[in-house]
Amino acid sequence: MMKRFKIRSYEMGLRFRDGEFEGLLSAGTHWVFAPLGKARVEIVSQRDPWLVRESFKQNSVRSARGAT
Repeated sequence: MMKRFKIRSYEMGLRFRDGEFEGLLSAGTHWVFAPLGKARVEIVSQRDPWLVRESFKQNSVRSARGAT
């Protein structure tokens, strides 16, 4: 399945596949191939001073535990 995402000039898209960060998407219209719904794009504003997401907190705790 193809999903369409429109990212405005002041936004960025965070692209994930199978829960892993895959890359950034800049302003514009993007089509993402998402078989079985495994791909996802989270659109965030560059106007916000901090990027706070629950998924980032979980990943950082998991990687911190694995590092020791």
